[in-house]
Amino acid sequence: MVRCMLVNIGELHLEAALTIEVNMNGNNEINWYQKVTEECRGYQIPNETIDNCLDVGCNVGGFVNAWKHRINKFYCVDASWYNIEQASQNLSDLGKERVFLMNYAVHNRSGDKLKLRPFVSKGKLSNSGSFGTTEFVYKDRPSVEGWIDVGITEEVETISFQDLLSDSLAFFEEEEIDLMKIDIEGAEYDFLIGQDLTKIRYITMEFHNFLSKMDSDTEGINRGDAIHQHILKTHSMVYSSGDGVHSHYNRFYRKN
Repeated sequence: MVRCMLVNIGELHLEAALTIEVNMNGNNEINWYQKVTEECRGYQIPNETIDNCLDVGCNVGGFVNAWKHRINKFYCVDASWYNIEQASQNLSDLGKERVFLMNYAVHNRSGDKLKLRPFVSKGKLSNSGSFGTTEFVYKDRPSVEGWIDVGITEEVETISFQDLLSDSLAFFEEEEIDLMKIDIEGAEYDFLIGQDLTKIRYITMEFHNFLSKMDSDTEGINRGDAIHQHILKTHSMVYSSGDGVHSHYNRFYRKN
């Protein structure tokens, strides 16, 4: 059943109030899981079979499904309770020994409450699992597009990089993370900047293109470049695709 409603999103720093048609089941649970699984096969991972993965921004479980034959255990976190519920159903056959799921928004500190913003494209919100805590509206698009507060999403508790690292290492009973996958809809800067990444062997992540349009705390450097430069302090980049402007970067790093 398709549920539709009209939501007035107000000014949104735009010239006029806008109305968005919200189609909560534009993608149903089955076809979206299949689609996101196929997309996640495009992530670069180590050639060898690895023991563990910290999946930050797990959506409905597509990355786990795509790579469960190459990775033994997954610690998964996502800001949307809906995504976590769907991931729990989608991955139930793997068991709790292999997959642990947590509903948190990653941030620069734990214990805060942040409001989720769904992704709106061409004036519509579809059930694609794309929720973020960073508000951004593309100003160069012909219709409303971006992560926007439409007044219908939940607040979620935050967790910091260090706390998430400690929790996941305890679950894996290991001293370091083999692979950290990141797809967190613009929260990458708040999550990673200033953090010690030396306990992460490999990082595979999506850099959302709007990060190049957002200032970092360092004058003259945008958030996307700041994240990249921070990772390069401890890791080397071994793969990159996309241009970071018209398309998202997908990058893969190996610890030095």
